Amino acid sequence: MKLNKKLVALLLLVVMVFSLAACGSNNSIVGVWKMDIDAILQMAGMSAEEYEQVKALVGAMEGTMEFKADGKMVMTMTMMGQSETQEGTYKVEGDKITLDGGSPATFKINGNKLTITENGMSLTLTRK
Repeated sequence: MKLNKKLVALLLLVVMVFSLAACGSNNSIVGVWKMDIDAILQMAGMSAEEYEQVKALVGAMEGTMEFKADGKMVMTMTMMGQSETQEGTYKVEGDKITLDGGSPATFKINGNKLTITENGMSLTLTRK
């Protein structure tokens, strides 16, 4: 199966979000957020066949991010029956959240949805 550049870019955005760094907190972002894996795959602009192949490959993929009030975070990703948890820190300044090794990304909270946008690509999470 040939993965297109848009899918690779979206998956890299997910990796970057899971690598948040620096210090600080913002009470509006504090909590546990669940990634919408289907939306990420659909945004990649794949054909229906490619979408089904990738979905079958990753299986029941789930991801959560917990932002704590002390500026720490816990990220968990489960794919193909394997879970990985990482701890890190985050820094929020206004509507910017600092990503590890990169420039700040913009974030917006609308109700129970958190959207993080960088370089025209967005990742949406839902508050658990």
